[in-house]
Amino acid sequence: MAPTPALAQRLGRLEWTIVDLDTREPLPCRIHLKDAAGRSIRVGKFPFWHDHFSTGGSLVVLLPPGKYPFEVERGPEWARASGYFLMQATSRDRKIIGVRRLVNMSEKGWWGADLRVHRNPKDMPVVMNAEDLPLALMITWTHQKNPWKNRPLPEKPLVQLEGQKRWVHLLGGAEHRRSGTLLYLKLKEPLAFDPQKAELPSLLPGLQQAQAQGAWIDVADPQSWELPVWLALGGVRSIQVASAALLRSGQTTPSQEGYVPDRRRFRGPWGQALWHQYIYFQVLDAGFRIPPSAGSGSGLVGNPVGYNRVYVYSPGPFDAKRWWDHYAQGRVVVTNGPLLRPAVEGHPPGHVFDLPGQQPLVLDAVVELDSRDPVRYVEVIHNGQVVHRVHVQQLVRNGGRLEGLRFYEPGWFLFRAVAEVPHTYRFALSGPYYIQRKDQTTIRRRAVRFFLQWLQKARRKLRISNRQQRAEIIRQYEQAEKFWTTRLNQAQEP
Repeated sequence: MAPTPALAQRLGRLEWTIVDLDTREPLPCRIHLKDAAGRSIRVGKFPFWHDHFSTGGSLVVLLPPGKYPFEVERGPEWARASGYFLMQATSRDRKIIGVRRLVNMSEKGWWGADLRVHRNPKDMPVVMNAEDLPLALMITWTHQKNPWKNRPLPEKPLVQLEGQKRWVHLLGGAEHRRSGTLLYLKLKEPLAFDPQKAELPSLLPGLQQAQAQGAWIDVADPQSWELPVWLALGGVRSIQVASAALLRSGQTTPSQEGYVPDRRRFRGPWGQALWHQYIYFQVLDAGFRIPPSAGSGSGLVGNPVGYNRVYVYSPGPFDAKRWWDHYAQGRVVVTNGPLLRPAVEGHPPGHVFDLPGQQPLVLDAVVELDSRDPVRYVEVIHNGQVVHRVHVQQLVRNGGRLEGLRFYEPGWFLFRAVAEVPHTYRFALSGPYYIQRKDQTTIRRRAVRFFLQWLQKARRKLRISNRQQRAEIIRQYEQAEKFWTTRLNQAQEP
């Protein structure tokens, strides 16, 4: 709505341009603009969500007198700009803000994606350009609501944005029930849920239907009650270590849903993030080779699109099939800030190394890191424990080289970098590398017992009134318990 003439006389006018410092061209970006009271400000018809709006880089701002702090961002590959401007009733100013690129991940072979976007698809050309995000998986339907039911499905679910090297997949779905949350990705059409099972707390029917249709099944909440069942029955392709629980403006209150055996152990702004990592490490220790994933949940929570994102190492021009194939191989890093790019003996994450008899495995790595937030250390985590920590300054002096990493046990290892941001957990985590002896996957008893205990508690919490449905779900829980008991007998390590 246009301001009245009397109000218009009191508004200052600012022509605001954000430019790429290297090219001096206007730069699409995200802007967090607030008034003196801390209230977020909308500007024109630019796509707005929660506390920010997305723009092509040039805009005119009309505001009453006051002080207006701002932050300008364009995804993690660009530096951040911040400041404030003072607006007076007579202001007629021009302001140019320069932003510099830190790294071009796609040129280095790493293509980024957000696996959980709940925003309006019509806004995505502007929003994705402002976030410098190559791929977005849109969550456009759930088990409760399917907007596609009464309108034609897109001929091609994966759409390239006009004039951009960016792609949107329009047919991702989510199922959230008392027993957990799953995302169903890469589908050509939404799943058909049985209305008679609408109140069923279990996700097992949806999981099995999605698996039969070839969906990429992503665990959106690692502490979901049914996680041990999903792992046992198969079909899980990735687990969100950087989930919608991690917010740009601070971490959500630790969820009261799902399995959390000791809330005292995982407290504070980093608590839930570390709990989700711990769960993921137990999955790896239990012998599964499942890559981590990331999703912002933008449109459901206050995050910008692409705040939590996954980078897959897939050199060359973007190709969706090759990208997913490389993701399945574990060639991945997840992040909501630092940009970590490891190569061990020239290999990306997901590579399998053989342990040479009784001798230690000695490996050389090159770890590149860029971050607009301060990072002090890069860590090497082996079978859930930090076994090596190198100061970033030393890493830079060594040209990113980490030489002579020694591993004495089979299992897995990965790299982690945590930014020094106290109010939220901002980090990067590589997909795991694997160490095996005689082509044998390592299984640890303590991890299997962890999931057996979880499964038993989940079964006690299961409440299904329909007797036939309950019998069906209980049968699958019993099948899962048999799987974990068998795996416990197969375990080679404590």
